Amino acid sequence: MYNQSALELSKKNISNQISFLLEAYPYIREVKEIDSVKNMKTDYKYGIDAIGIGADGTTYTVQFKTRKTGTDIVLPAEKVTGVATDNGDIGFFYRDSKYIFTPKADIYVVSIGDKHYTFSKEELHSAEVVGKHCLESGLSSIQPKKITKDDGNFFENGEYYAFISPQNLLKLQVYLYRLRNPYLYKQ
Repeated sequence: MYNQSALELSKKNISNQISFLLEAYPYIREVKEIDSVKNMKTDYKYGIDAIGIGADGTTYTVQFKTRKTGTDIVLPAEKVTGVATDNGDIGFFYRDSKYIFTPKADIYVVSIGDKHYTFSKEELHSAEVVGKHCLESGLSSIQPKKITKDDGNFFENGEYYAFISPQNLLKLQVYLYRLRNPYLYKQ
């Protein structure tokens, strides 16, 4: 069951988000929206709203999200358990539970109020490995994803949402960028 007001807000904002994506990722030269009626599984299950086409023909899946002013950015996650995950090099701890990020799109564009933010699948996977300290202190919370049934009741599907403020996402992205370009900061 779609939240009609959220859907209308998203549709109203999509052209601004596409323009922002083209500015933020200049190698993406064209964006094709997914028709959610013809290709419902792509939208509903995988959250893919568009395909970005790079200058060399490479394609990138894109998810657009629009949130109310004053809210956090939502990152897709799952809780992992068991001896192998507790002791293995996978995921990150948050309040004594271990999680992994589960991005389905290559690029995410999130609009909060009139500001746009972006992050990539690679950044989330990198954050699990080298940015664990940023996640433990930078996440606002992690909550189970609740799906609304047609009768209005909710159920949990095993997925989680990790919440991070735009400021803490920026700190994480700067940290990751500095790791990739250490000599830029030693001049």
